[in-house]
Amino acid sequence: MLVAACTAVPAAAQQPPLAGARVDHVGLVVKDIDQSARRYAAVLGVPVPAVSTTSVPLPGGRTVRVRIAQFPLPNFRIDLAQPLDADGVFEPFLKAWGDGIQHLGVTVPDRFPERVAELVARGGRLTMGGPSASFAFVEMTDQLGTTLELKPAGPAGAAPATAAGALGSSVVSHVGLILKDVQKTARLFAELTGAPAPQFIVAKGVDFPPSFTGDRSHEVTITMAKLGDISLELQQDPGTAKGKNPWHDSAVRLGGNGVEHVAFTVVGDLDAMRRHLAAQGAPEVLGGPGSRYPHFEFGPTLGMMIELLGTPAK
Repeated sequence: MLVAACTAVPAAAQQPPLAGARVDHVGLVVKDIDQSARRYAAVLGVPVPAVSTTSVPLPGGRTVRVRIAQFPLPNFRIDLAQPLDADGVFEPFLKAWGDGIQHLGVTVPDRFPERVAELVARGGRLTMGGPSASFAFVEMTDQLGTTLELKPAGPAGAAPATAAGALGSSVVSHVGLILKDVQKTARLFAELTGAPAPQFIVAKGVDFPPSFTGDRSHEVTITMAKLGDISLELQQDPGTAKGKNPWHDSAVRLGGNGVEHVAFTVVGDLDAMRRHLAAQGAPEVLGGPGSRYPHFEFGPTLGMMIELLGTPAK
């Protein structure tokens, strides 16, 4: 069985299991992929992609059917999946949390089966694919904040043709996670990637939009973990000691640990992009006029938050 094949760790691992890994996509589970694809296309300013149906292997030899669609970006990808069968990992996620980011996709340069086995030995659970397949889903939400999809690295795909100024033409800077214990998770990421010990900062003086009615002295502990060209922003849920805040709202929506947002670096008119996202019906939960990092809550419609990074007009 694939599970058994994943439990044996090489006696002398050559390197940490995520050394050289690169983040290349987020994978969302959605209830209605046709509707979600149209919504993403409108927000990203790109054509609606084709939707196809495929079968994916589960541990033990069974398969499940999934409808899928992909949005390629200059250095990243957003995948959508709608489960057609009750078995597997997508349907339970959908029932528990609704539309949302179910996994983080990473590519590894070598030793794919061994890396999967090492993650399983560190507490991960193989839920889809496996060492003998071309991919493996390893559930590590308690340890790392999300499920990881590992794949062997392949040639980079061609950059999509996207209209200049569209959000879909922007590069992704980082992916943000919300966590119950950021220090524990960050140290494990460092151990699994072979990175130096993480450095934590307490972000103070955070930008809130005019509509925010809570305590503006909220602080959040964060650190960054680098996986290839894209970083992971690891954020501590601050709780509600100072009242309602967007980080805790995300923690509630995601069940404590989860992937919260994707951050795009906007080249050009940041204010115009802010207006575009606001016109799509998403409230601005961090940022406001003059902010360099406005966040828009698309959880109810896209299943995630979007952050913009750039320089506002003076």
